[in-house]
Amino acid sequence: MRWAGTSNVKSDNLTLFYSGPNNGKHENGVDYVIKDSLINQVKKFEPVNDRLCHLTIIGKIFDIVLINCYAPTESVDEDLKDAFYETLERIFNCIPAYYIKIVLGDMNTQVGR
Repeated sequence: MRWAGTSNVKSDNLTLFYSGPNNGKHENGVDYVIKDSLINQVKKFEPVNDRLCHLTIIGKIFDIVLINCYAPTESVDEDLKDAFYETLERIFNCIPAYYIKIVLGDMNTQVGR
């Protein structure tokens, strides 16, 4: 998702929640697409920056938090990567322990050579 800014957009039977850069550039960005039949289960959408956001869904017993990530690639400066993972860790640790936490997205991981 490379849309600038943060918002939600309703289209047909779907709602798009997105978080992108605020600098006018169409780089990076994370989003969720939620069917209207499930929209009442969305408790909170919280954009963090153009690489991280999280969505809280009401569960039967415990709420579920989906943390959406778009990690920097290996070729990026180490400070940027460290800042990303520190922010991810801070978000993860701030969510109550009794919530179900799921980290998803593009982690830009490389396995093997």
